[in-house]
This record gives sequence, C-alpha cells and structure tokens, in this order.
Amino acid sequence: MLVAIIASLDDTCLLHRGGLHTLRTSQDGARRVIAHGGGAADLLAAPLFLDSLRRLP
Repeated sequence: MLVAIIASLDDTCLLHRGGLHTLRTSQDGARRVIAHGGGAADLLAAPLFLDSLRRLP
C-alpha cells in the first residue's frame, strides 16, 4: 500500500524538500516496484521492529 501511495500521491512535503524532479523520480521508482511485483513490507517492518525495541524495559 505504501508504494502505491508514493506512486500516485503528489506529496507536497517531498516536493518542498526535494523539488519536482525528486517527487517525479520517487513516483517513477514506486511505479517500477509495483510493475515488478514488489512491495514495501520490509520498509514497514524495519521501523516497527526498531520502535518495539525502544519499548523494552
């Protein structure tokens, strides 16, 4: 889902921070990932894992 959002959303934060070229490059990259059957599960799992470590006693 994350990759699909990146592929289709005109992210104003990304536009502001990186410019139009960066936004379009990110969208094109996300579209290529989708076309090849890829996803973002690992990208989501990594920060969730790191966050869980922070919560350990």
